[in-house]
Amino acid sequence: MAITDSTSITDAYLEDLLTIPLPPPALPPAFTPAVVTPVDHAPPPTSPPARATSDLHVSAPTPQQTLPPRQESFRSPHSTAAVSDRPIALHREMRPSEPFPIEALGSVLGGAVNGIVDIVKCPAPLSVGSVLAVASLSVMGHAQIVHPVTGRVVPLSLYLLEIGESGERKSESDSLAMGPVRQRENELGEDYRAAKLQHAIELRAWELSKRNVEEKARGDRDAISRALKMLGPEPVAPLSPELTVGEPTWEGLQNCFVNGQPALGLFSDEGGSFIGGHAMSDDAKLRSAAGLCRLWDGKAIDRTRAKEKVVLHGRRLALHLMAQPAVAALMISDPMLAGQGYLARFLICHPESKKGQRFHSERKPGTDEALRLYNDRVLRILQRPLPVVEGTQNTLEPRKINMSPKAQEVWTQFSDDVEAKQAEGAELRRISEFASKAGEHVLRIAGVIALVEDISTEEVSVDHVTRAIAIVGFYITEALRIHDAGYVSPEIAQAQRLLDWLRTNWTEDFVSLPEIYQRGPSSIRERKIARAAVNTLVEHGWLVPAAGKVTVAGKASREAWRVVREG
Repeated sequence: MAITDSTSITDAYLEDLLTIPLPPPALPPAFTPAVVTPVDHAPPPTSPPARATSDLHVSAPTPQQTLPPRQESFRSPHSTAAVSDRPIALHREMRPSEPFPIEALGSVLGGAVNGIVDIVKCPAPLSVGSVLAVASLSVMGHAQIVHPVTGRVVPLSLYLLEIGESGERKSESDSLAMGPVRQRENELGEDYRAAKLQHAIELRAWELSKRNVEEKARGDRDAISRALKMLGPEPVAPLSPELTVGEPTWEGLQNCFVNGQPALGLFSDEGGSFIGGHAMSDDAKLRSAAGLCRLWDGKAIDRTRAKEKVVLHGRRLALHLMAQPAVAALMISDPMLAGQGYLARFLICHPESKKGQRFHSERKPGTDEALRLYNDRVLRILQRPLPVVEGTQNTLEPRKINMSPKAQEVWTQFSDDVEAKQAEGAELRRISEFASKAGEHVLRIAGVIALVEDISTEEVSVDHVTRAIAIVGFYITEALRIHDAGYVSPEIAQAQRLLDWLRTNWTEDFVSLPEIYQRGPSSIRERKIARAAVNTLVEHGWLVPAAGKVTVAGKASREAWRVVREG
């Protein structure tokens, strides 16, 4: 279908989309949110209307498909398989992913995704994450959406994580999506250099005037007070020009918000530098996760120092990470992060690789124009002055936008349907933390799409909400895929950390338990934890019990295991 309207998809597409179980694309067989027909539309036709071929090669959501049954590949603790069997992967093989409903993004964002995929040949969901993150960064300072039930305001901040092996062209995809952000940062940088020079001049003049006032008053307190009031406050330094930060600590991010832009993106195409960095270390991750959750919620953050406490209101953060599977597993399987609600705030996907299919080809018609439209639209939004509280430089005051009555009707039915499927034994129970926030994710994405298409809009339409439901449906499917592959098991994650350490740091053929908990990964420095990780690796064939005494690290060991390094 050709998209010809930059503010909404066509009515024909909307009606066609509503004939498909929401949210598309297909979810596991039991997950079929009820079809909602807005009252201002005629009942959907029995067959979809003919679609024109799009220059942008946008694909409509596909009908539900039957997925293969979940594959159980773990070896039983009581397995009688011979020790010579090949090791079994710690994570189950993931079932095939569903296609992302690119058309639901609209002509601006969807066109950018298709253009990036055409040039880079990466999996589409990788570029979707980058494009949505940039879109969120550009609009979240301007508006916030009113929750249709509670009436609270919901920020348009999006947190996204894409998982992909090395060589999936994550960085190339992200670089194209980040084009308008980098251009705006360059513009702000030029303005900042001029403003910083002017500030230095004004500050020096103010300091000399202050000194002169104090000298003339000769200790007369009342005279000094009157003169300082006439002099006015110290000149305020210009805001730093950066719109994005890569791998800050929580304290560093707070500092950025004190002296910098009020709407920031924590973006990294090398997500391991953040996930494995100081901010998410054992000592700091609870503090960092709590702070990032507050920013997602739009709450004020406290910046406390020895002699001062500053409460920062009106700040917004978009968060986007791209990481390899082993690194992402450290985050996804962390029970503390799950317990904080941190992971449920993320839209996470692990698309299938396109390696072996990325052959050179001529650019498709419309690719260059689609990317130009995206860059121009996002740059114009980034260039708009942000609404701030009077008398402040960087305390945001986003306007409120509401949903139309029909949009509320569609949203409510989707939200209730997802809630029903979280009951004990139901299909979304195993991802209930994420599913519980599905409705809010829909609100945020609908708001982002609406503002990208019209930054001055005062209302989110049923069209925007229906498309956002399709997008969140994809992420629900991904959450199920990732969960069923074993990524969320803390035991498997610990075993994976130990296996990675054995492969990269341990050079001997055999290893003993003391060597593991004394020298191994920091999270496995207790005997009980080390024993559990060893047992998991034994069950999967990566460690094989030694027959009798062996020498480990120059010492005779009664209990040791041979390390299997290749699967």
